[in-house]
Amino acid sequence: MIVRESINFTRQAPSIEGLRLGKTAIFLKVIYELSYDEFKDKDSGLQTISEFTEKTAHVINMRKLPSFYEENKGNSVIVQILNDILDKVLTFNPNKLEYRAGGWVNLFFRLGREEEIWSNPKWINEYTFNEFRRQDSKRTVEETKKLGANKAFVLGFTRDERELEKWGIENGATNLTYNNDEPIQSACEKGDLEIAKLLLADSKVDPTTNTADGKRYKSDETNFCIRRAAKAGHIEVVKLLLKDRRVDPASRGNWALAQCLAKGNLEICKILLSDRRVRDSIFDMNQASIKRFENYRRMGQL
Repeated sequence: MIVRESINFTRQAPSIEGLRLGKTAIFLKVIYELSYDEFKDKDSGLQTISEFTEKTAHVINMRKLPSFYEENKGNSVIVQILNDILDKVLTFNPNKLEYRAGGWVNLFFRLGREEEIWSNPKWINEYTFNEFRRQDSKRTVEETKKLGANKAFVLGFTRDERELEKWGIENGATNLTYNNDEPIQSACEKGDLEIAKLLLADSKVDPTTNTADGKRYKSDETNFCIRRAAKAGHIEVVKLLLKDRRVDPASRGNWALAQCLAKGNLEICKILLSDRRVRDSIFDMNQASIKRFENYRRMGQL
C-alpha cells in the first residue's frame, strides 16, 4: 500500500484499550470510508484490529471529512471515533501536512474543538489560517472578541485590524509568537511602538528571530526587527529594541547602520553607534558604506 507519510494515520491495537468491540469494528469502517479510493482493497478489507499496526497505514482523504461528518453526526460512536482521530492529529506537524491541514481544521470546528488548535500556535500557520478565516469570516470586531483573546489577536493581526490585535494582547492571548514571531516583526517594520511594547512584554516574543520563510528577501533575516525599524526611520522603536539584550544591532555586517548612512538618517546612526557592537563592526560594512561613514565623521556629523 502506498503511504503518504505527511498525512498518515496509523492505529496501534494497544491504543484502543477500554473500547467496546463494536466500536473497534466501526473504527475500521470509518477509516475505510475516509481513505483515498485508490487505496481501498476490498479483497483484503479491514477485517481485524490486528491489521492496525505501525506497519499498516491507511491514508485519510481530508476532502471527505466534512460530508462524512454531516452524514454521521447523529451517530455518537462515529463522532467519538472522529474525536479519537483528532486526538492523534493534534500530534501532527501541520507544516508537513501543508494545504491538507485545512481539512483537519474544518473537522476541529465541526466537532467544537477549535479552541484546542486556536490555543496551539503551531496549528495557526499559512496552511491552516484560510480555513480559520472561512469559519470566522462573518464575525465583526465585537463578535470576534467573544471568541477569545487568541482568536482576536491572530484575526486582528492577519486582517490588519489593530484594535482587535491590541485587544487580544491585552486580554491574555498566548499565541503572540504566531508564524515565527511575525507580529513583532510587523510592528517594528511599521513603527507601531505601542504594539511592539505590548508584544515584548511577553518573554516568549523574540525580536531577533528569522522571518517565517527565512528567505523573505532571499537572505538571512535574523534580527529583522531592528534592521527594518532602523531602515524605516522609526527612532523610538529602535530605542526600544536596543534595550533588549537579545537584539544585535550589528547583525548582517552592520546592515542597519549601512542603511541609515545611505538614507542620511544621522539621528538613528548616532543611536546605533551608542552600542559598542555597532562601533566594533564599522569595517564589516561594504566599502560604499564605510566611505559614507568616514565622510560624515570627517564633517563632524557623527
